[in-house]
Amino acid sequence: MAANSYPCGTDVKCEVYFYSDPEKTTLADPSAVKFRYRTPAGVVTEHVYGTDAALVKAGTGHYYDIVTMTS
Repeated sequence: MAANSYPCGTDVKCEVYFYSDPEKTTLADPSAVKFRYRTPAGVVTEHVYGTDAALVKAGTGHYYDIVTMTS
């Protein structure tokens, strides 16, 4: 996966959709959702749905987290 770059201070919405079928026609909730990101300095942050308010369920099978870019 290629990395993207964004200016410092930019909010980036990272979204994911989960499906119950290979044709991707039916959205479904997994048993757990975790979101991880790494800063340029190598610091890894993890958000867990249901524990961290930053990881949001927008609807069935649709989750997002907003990350503010830092140096």
